[in-house]
Amino acid sequence: MDIILHPKQHNERSVYLKHKRCWQTFKSLVTVLVFISSLFLYNNSYSQVSQTFTSSSSFTVPAGVNFLSVEAWGAGGRGGSLTNPGAGGGGGGGAYSLKTIAVIPGNSYSVHVGQGSNSSLPGGDSWFDNSNIILAKGGNSVTDNDLNGAIGGQSTNCIGDIVFSGGNGANGSYAVTQYGGGGGSSAGISQHGNNASGFPGAIAPSQGGNGGNGQPSTQGNGSAASAVGGGGGGALVTGAGSALGGSGADGKIVISWIPVYQAQFLSMNFGSTNWCAAETRTVTVTVKNAGQATWTDAAPDVNIGLKWNTNGSSWNDYYAVVDAGNLAPGGTATYSFTITASDFINGTGYTSPFAGGTTNQLSFDVIKASDCYFGNNTGSCGPGNAVFTSPVINIGAPPVITQQTTTTPQYLCVGTTASAISVVATGTGLTYQWFVNTAASNIGGTAVADQTSASFIPPTNVAGDFY
Repeated sequence: MDIILHPKQHNERSVYLKHKRCWQTFKSLVTVLVFISSLFLYNNSYSQVSQTFTSSSSFTVPAGVNFLSVEAWGAGGRGGSLTNPGAGGGGGGGAYSLKTIAVIPGNSYSVHVGQGSNSSLPGGDSWFDNSNIILAKGGNSVTDNDLNGAIGGQSTNCIGDIVFSGGNGANGSYAVTQYGGGGGSSAGISQHGNNASGFPGAIAPSQGGNGGNGQPSTQGNGSAASAVGGGGGGALVTGAGSALGGSGADGKIVISWIPVYQAQFLSMNFGSTNWCAAETRTVTVTVKNAGQATWTDAAPDVNIGLKWNTNGSSWNDYYAVVDAGNLAPGGTATYSFTITASDFINGTGYTSPFAGGTTNQLSFDVIKASDCYFGNNTGSCGPGNAVFTSPVINIGAPPVITQQTTTTPQYLCVGTTASAISVVATGTGLTYQWFVNTAASNIGGTAVADQTSASFIPPTNVAGDFY
């Protein structure tokens, strides 16, 4: 068996193993692996945006919005007031109505919120545009010196796609046990309001308002209801004088709509949070069109944008952009970008690599050309959008090979032991992988199983010419 040293005439650093009539050649390649795939999920699950009115006003329909979802609560009735000894009944709670209404973009509509009663009149009704479109009835009030509880606003008198009645007030008691009756609750978004029993105000179902407490035991006024549409509590007079029933609570109107241009970011995949300066990766983002308009590629031109957070005078805008691809409302798509961890100047392109030892973040947004960035919620975009930003990314100095493998070939017989080949490198988070190839090329090699350290002893069990 001969050992013959033979330098290879090319720029690759190689190790050769020779066995008599055949050649076995190994080439050492160092790959610094810093990319570990990771997925960042984000739940910003919104579609509708809403505006709440607790007093009468007006509402201007946003551009491009053709339908509104309107919820209305009638106001609560007053509890019974007394000018003589006795107990007052509790006031009735306001009703609830929900309706989807066709509207004209840019038009202004009246919003009427019923006021809680402080008299024997019922609580005010609530409606949108006019009382023939959607209507939530207010709860009834107790007349003076009456211990009977009042009835809540009735769903049969409301107008809406979904309607629920307000709860009834409780009767007062002027027997052995003395108290003013509790107020009924307003209706909730999915059930009728609750009736009061005894002096406590009724507890409301979801998103309704509780009734006010009636006055227990000793002479005094009933408690006013404090939450939307609750009925007031009844008064109690046990001797001389008078007492007032608690006022009903005001109603409420909530107007909801789906914006024309709204994005719901679902996830991004940007690899590990450790990047090398000047490293280039493919990153992806998955986003849902949560608005009413298709994200067209022209007239208007809607794009998905990616940038590094501003780095000095660099990355002042989303310079990495892709077409939205005519994504329809309700549709979801994943978009791919190629981006480098370097400065970028508009009109120049990539310039200096980011400095090692620094941090940065990636940000995604949807852009409607010549109008708005979704994340700014200006123009026809939003409301309800937000820029989608990655966790902090660590920028490390690029790896440097300080000592290459030997350039001297090894000529060995099959079955003998080759000398180890090794490499020395500096950098953050370095990993290694050795490859074998049948040609003197960095392309087309095959990873050698389990050879992931800085040194490698090539096997000599197969005859051939390997790099």
